[in-house]
Amino acid sequence: MTCNFTGKLRANINWEVTLSRKACLNENESARRRLEYVTARDQAEVRKIIADDPKFKAFRVSSIREAR
Repeated sequence: MTCNFTGKLRANINWEVTLSRKACLNENESARRRLEYVTARDQAEVRKIIADDPKFKAFRVSSIREAR
């Protein structure tokens, strides 16, 4: 018996990730936002990619959506 997963496995998708700065004492810095584009299979993988990258250490994920 063979399994045919053609069309079942998701391909990499371009995601638009909105990052907002983590809370700090300076209100101007806390208001900063950043928009990044990431290629991944699903939203969980996007969160992992962002969390593992040191340049996003001061930011948290606000929203994730598919880039059009």
